[in-house]
Amino acid sequence: MSKCFSETFCSPSLHQAGSAIHGTYFPHIDGLRTFAVLAVVLYHLQEGICPGGYTGVDIFFVISGYLIGGGLIRGLKEGTFSLTSFYLRRIRRIMPAYFCLIAVVLAFGCVVLDCDDLRTLGRTVRSSALFITNIYFSRTTGDYFSPAAEENPLLNLWSLSVEEQFYLMIPLTLWLLWKFREKAVKPVLWGALGLSFFAAVCHMGHLEHNKAFYLLYCRAWELLAGCLLALAPAAGQNRGAGWLRAAGWAGILLPFACYTPSTPFPGYTAIPSVAGAALLIRYGNHGWSGRILRHPLSTGIGKISYSLYLWHWPVIVYWTYICFDECAPWDYAGMFLLSLLLGFLSWKFVETPFRTTVSWQNPQKAFLATAAGCLMLGLAGEWLKWTDGARDYWHVAANNMEFPEYWKGPAFPPSFGITPPDRAVVEKGNAIQHHHPELGDVTDYPFVLLGKTGQAPSFLLMGDSHAMASSPGFDEAARLLQRSGLFYRAPVSAERHFQLRRLLFPNAPAPDVPPLGTQYGTNLGLAGKYPPGTDRIHPQPLD
Repeated sequence: MSKCFSETFCSPSLHQAGSAIHGTYFPHIDGLRTFAVLAVVLYHLQEGICPGGYTGVDIFFVISGYLIGGGLIRGLKEGTFSLTSFYLRRIRRIMPAYFCLIAVVLAFGCVVLDCDDLRTLGRTVRSSALFITNIYFSRTTGDYFSPAAEENPLLNLWSLSVEEQFYLMIPLTLWLLWKFREKAVKPVLWGALGLSFFAAVCHMGHLEHNKAFYLLYCRAWELLAGCLLALAPAAGQNRGAGWLRAAGWAGILLPFACYTPSTPFPGYTAIPSVAGAALLIRYGNHGWSGRILRHPLSTGIGKISYSLYLWHWPVIVYWTYICFDECAPWDYAGMFLLSLLLGFLSWKFVETPFRTTVSWQNPQKAFLATAAGCLMLGLAGEWLKWTDGARDYWHVAANNMEFPEYWKGPAFPPSFGITPPDRAVVEKGNAIQHHHPELGDVTDYPFVLLGKTGQAPSFLLMGDSHAMASSPGFDEAARLLQRSGLFYRAPVSAERHFQLRRLLFPNAPAPDVPPLGTQYGTNLGLAGKYPPGTDRIHPQPLD
């Protein structure tokens, strides 16, 4: 069985074997792809397994720059360069699996997502059709590591947009330089690399992490590093090669293990990953490093790395969405295995046929099919915008569900209303601001009554986004229990929650539980009682 698997899946195809003879297929690069894609997948599955796994994308950038730059330079040297041929190869390599993934994600989204999430997905699909997903995310979701970004099933396409934008620029740039001033190729590329790196560092210094992370001009230096590596003379096997291989492995593995989402990235912190990838591309094909990277399992996963990268993130997002973010260990194992399966099927039945079928070698046919695919996806995304996320087409009852009254008025920021609370409570809140300025502004966030009206509040809910999402449940539970409470919406820490609770309600007993939802630092807290052995709220008088 293992022999059959190795021969049919891990060994180079006939086309690849021929390319290897002529120096255009590098098995150790497929092995390097394996480490990059597995790091990304494991990071997305469970951050603790590979906390810096997101740097795997930087390894992909260097590999892409090396292969694309090397192919272009080879064509220019041999006089076979053709923009048509270049883009035809890119289309056959990227577009079939790309279109297939987006179509499936969109179709599945129509089944499981509500209108708000579907409308957001439609915007992402539209930007994906134009290959500007990275620009879209930089303007809408902000930080790559934010909760809002993590809920989008097409978030991983940002890196594909960066590469496609690079592919639009680099062929013509190299051709013009080669034609009019061949000796200027390296200096110009080095200059562009320096400017791109400087832009990334500047944006990081100004805390504009979203621009440094997503935008091409801040990521181009990583791709250009690969291009310049392709222009370098062939590497000799000198005494220092072993140390350089070790340095390359350290460059990619240490960020996997030591970086976290709180690490300022990219910029200076991307240097180890970029340099490590470059060293392994140049020197990693020999010795113990070559045995690891050229192992059949390494090259096998490397071959499906593109499809695996495409499919793993939608699998994780939708699986988590369906499980209401309550995933057991077997769920994560299932996500990983399903991602591998879909990656293999996509490589076998989508990628490979389009790359090897003679009929798809016709440029006119390939370009028309790509234009049609982009147009269809763009129209699908625009239709979801026109129909407000297909509000009246799917899940009509859920999409038109009425929210509590205090969510509807204009007074509750940013767009929510309030049921007017006791005036004395508001005045007490204003007094807190005057006597305790260290707590920050508490006057712009009005209190909201929860549960039964006309009686003294017996519990207090405080927080921001998580508290807002939980407030309808507390409101309904309090009505059933014939209780009244207050909801105070503000981006406050757990410490400030209890400071405010003590100042507002000095006679209240301390709660038996810590603040709820502390995953992102400033969420919600509840001043009330959860008696041991019960699962119902038993609020205590607060004042």
